This record gives sequence, structure tokens and C-alpha cells, in this order.
Amino acid sequence: MGRLSPYKVYCLPAGFSGCAWWRYRLPIAKLAKFGSGAVEVTIADNAGKVAVMEMDRHARAADLLSLQSPGCDDAVLLMRVYKAMGKKVVVDYDDMSFDLSPTNPRYADLGIRECELADGKGGFIYRWRDGENGFDLANNLKRYHAFLEAVRLADLVTVTTDYLARKFAAINPRVAVVPNAIDLARWRKIPRMTERAVEVRVGWCGGDSHVADIEIIAKVLSDIAARNPKLKIVMQCSPFQDWLRLFATVNPKQLEWYPWSQLKDYPLMLASRDYDIGLCPLADVEFNRCKSDIKWQEFTAIGAAVVAQDGLPYAASIRPGRTGLLAGTIKEWEEAIEVLVNDVELRRAMAAEAMDDVKKNHDLETGCLAWERAFIGCIEGTVPPMNGNGMPATEAAACLTA
Repeated sequence: MGRLSPYKVYCLPAGFSGCAWWRYRLPIAKLAKFGSGAVEVTIADNAGKVAVMEMDRHARAADLLSLQSPGCDDAVLLMRVYKAMGKKVVVDYDDMSFDLSPTNPRYADLGIRECELADGKGGFIYRWRDGENGFDLANNLKRYHAFLEAVRLADLVTVTTDYLARKFAAINPRVAVVPNAIDLARWRKIPRMTERAVEVRVGWCGGDSHVADIEIIAKVLSDIAARNPKLKIVMQCSPFQDWLRLFATVNPKQLEWYPWSQLKDYPLMLASRDYDIGLCPLADVEFNRCKSDIKWQEFTAIGAAVVAQDGLPYAASIRPGRTGLLAGTIKEWEEAIEVLVNDVELRRAMAAEAMDDVKKNHDLETGCLAWERAFIGCIEGTVPPMNGNGMPATEAAACLTA
């Protein structure tokens, strides 16, 4: 006979950041609604610190405790306490935070080595020295070692991609891939009131950690705009004032800038920009290889055709010429964007086929069941260790420190 009552899972998200909302809170809420009933999830919907008594009550009643991105001594202590009570503990990570590029502002809090990047003119673009500009190497290393200990202690580590799983397998072989998926009830194309006769809207959206990514496409877009007056460059980002220098040569009439939006408004705000072509550039650094294809999913859901970086994560998802175009070199970026700018039928066909793919393989209503399978597999001990099935531990360890 099967189990008569559902397994109880208590989930602790990492606050109310974008990652906490899209990667964790929303999928867990979907699981509560669309799951098979084999798992009963409770999520700590805390506006600030979780009340200790509330957390203890839920955790004691649970079979499994799920934590998002633990990386401090308090989280490690919490994990030890509940493991000692016989609870299973799962930790979830959607990137390898300590592999950050020094161009990322969060390097101040997560960088684990001093570094600097010269500007070629006797100065520095970025400089991270212990004790300067808020960079505290001892504190960062303390966080890093707490992160490692949390991963080692976990009964299961859930991550977003196969590549990231292989990285974490160097620390803990008990890893399961729970891919990012998109809530198509929230993400959708907004029908145009009238068909635009000339203008083609091309652009990007993202946060302030992506300066190196934008630099890949800034000159390409500027050059295409100079040759093609029908091109409109549309950027939704924060803080966009810092990036205007990258588009200094663009005719202001061909450039639109929008600030970041509230998390729950983001799908509507992005759709309202009316993109024809969405761009997904990524600098070739280890941190970016660990990312998921969620940006491709988002642009697809609002009806845009996509040009993305030729490499992980996009090359694992996009079928070139069918569900998007891939570009590696500057010349390839230029050619791919111009092809789509000039061929409206190709844009529409590519966007439509990509949308079919997203509906079939990346809809959160079914994607949330991967969380259920991971939780049940952890409780029942049916998730096989990754070493031996994926990347060998020695190779994964080399990736971890690349």
C-alpha cells in the first residue's frame, strides 16, 4: 500500500529578492496548487526574520526542511539542529555565487580573492583590495566556508542546470537538477492595438551585475542603428544612467531606457516594452556558464524572437534557426540581429516555435513537479549520488576553482 498521508515540507526562502521570488517562492506556491498531493508544502512567508517559534513549530512537524541559498553560520547551525532531530535537509542554489566576476557589484560581498582589472591607461576599471571600498576578505571567506559547510551537510542539493549540478557534485554528490521554469499565467504577449509599419524594437533587460554582458552588444547595436533608422533600442535595466556611455553615438530618437520595476509587475512591464527581438548576451566567464536559460524563456513568453550567447546555458536549450539564434563573435551578433531586423516572417516563425517549446517543456504548472520529485526522492533516499553518473569528482573540483 502507498503512503496514506503526504510528506510535510517546510520551505525557507532567501527573503524577497528576485531570485527568492522567481526561483523559489513562486514554484513552491505552484507546487502547493498543482502537485500530486504526495507532498504538503508550507513556505515561510516572512516580511523580515522568521519568528523562531513559528519556524520551530513548522520544522518539527515536517519531514523535510528546504532552505534557499544558505551561506552563513546561522544557517549551518539551523541545519545541524534539525538533522540531529532526524529531519532531512535540502538546500537550493541557482548559481555559483563565489565564482563571481570582479565586474559584478556583489563581488564586494562574495569575492574570495583580491583582484584588479587594468583599463590599459595606467588605471583600474575594477579594483578589489582587502579593506578598501567595503571589500572585507575575511568576512567573505567566512561566508564562503559557511556555504561549503551547508552544501556538505545537506541530504540533497537542488540546482537549476546539469552544468551547475556537476560543479556542486565536487562538494556533495547528492545533487538533483530542478530546472527553472516560467509561469505562463503571468508571462504573456500583450496584443498590439495597431501594427507598426516600420519600427523594429530590439533590446535587453537585467540588473546592474551585467555591465560586461551589455558591452558585448553595445557597439553592435550602435552600428546597426546608425545604418538602419527603423531600429529602436529598448533597454530595461538598473541603474541605466551608468550605461548611457555605451550608447553615446546612438540617435536619441532610436533609444528607449526604462528603470527596473517591482517584482510582481516585471512580466507586465517587460511585455509592455513590445520587443520584437530580445537579446541574451553573456560574457564568457564561469559564473555565467552556471546560469539558466530563464531570460530566453521570458523573452519567448512575451512574443519576442531571441538572439543569445553561443554557449552555456543557451546553447543547451535553443535550436538555432528554429527557437532562436546563437551568436559567439561580434560579427555573429551583428549578422544575427540584422537578419531578424530585416525578416519579419522569420521573427514571427521563430518566436512561435520557441513559444511551443516553452509551453511544452518550461511551463511552471508542470515544472513545479520537479520540486516534488526532488523532495520525495530525498525523504525516501532514492536520489542517486551524482559522482560516477555525471562529471567525475576530480574534474568537478577543478571546475569549482576555475
